[in-house]
Amino acid sequence: MTLEGFKNLAEGIYAVLSSLAIIIGGSWAYWKFVIQKEREPRAEFDLTAEFIGRQDGKWLLEVSARLANKGKVRHQMENATMNVRYLLPTDPVAESPEETQFRQVSFPHSIGRRKIWSNSYIDPGLEFRNSYLTWVPEKATYVLLLCKFQYDKEGVWPAQRVLKVPTESEASTNGARNKTNHLSDAKG
Repeated sequence: MTLEGFKNLAEGIYAVLSSLAIIIGGSWAYWKFVIQKEREPRAEFDLTAEFIGRQDGKWLLEVSARLANKGKVRHQMENATMNVRYLLPTDPVAESPEETQFRQVSFPHSIGRRKIWSNSYIDPGLEFRNSYLTWVPEKATYVLLLCKFQYDKEGVWPAQRVLKVPTESEASTNGARNKTNHLSDAKG
């Protein structure tokens, strides 16, 4: 083989290997960022509540929202709000007339929607917890916790949990504190 022939062969092999590297690199990037959505935030969002005790005809209630970033990118959190709704013994168990509530059981009483954080972020592998102290009437029978936050320009991530308010006998059996933990669906 002449020097010119060897040079042409080397250039051909180089061109094939370069093309192959571009195809493999592009396929890897497509797999990681489109199929596996590596660039998208992945998180677990849960709500917990603790019935702390009774005073002045009310249950003191600590509601906590926890967000754990399980992904590999920073997770933006904006405009997080929380609402605690409740049923009283005299309330009928009925569907909500609002389609936005997916016609779930109506909880007609509310403390009102409260803003629990404005704009923040959570880096990969970290957890963020925010709690809010509120109350419900001592006569309340069930509590509906609602929390949501905005995670991009249009997306809203909601979570909800229904809890039974401790009865007189449950409150005295369990002591002053009755903790209830629940994990919501994970995204991603």
